[in-house]
Amino acid sequence: MHPTRRTLIAVGLSLTFAFVPLTAIFAASPQPAKGEHGMVVTAQHLASRVGVEVLKKGGNAVDAAVAVGYALAVVYPNAGNIG
Repeated sequence: MHPTRRTLIAVGLSLTFAFVPLTAIFAASPQPAKGEHGMVVTAQHLASRVGVEVLKKGGNAVDAAVAVGYALAVVYPNAGNIG
């Protein structure tokens, strides 16, 4: 193997392994969220509120998921929903 190629591979692996622990630090929330009756998580807070309201009014998880899907199509179209 050529010395330059070996050096590039070594540098690439070093950088990869240097930043891997950082992803775990930023991915973990400071305080885990807990829910007793249900939980809704989306990329947009308004869509999450829609799902929570559906659950509060007696809907099940499927009802909330469908409502959240439509809400995301409106407030966060990049989520890859309808259309």
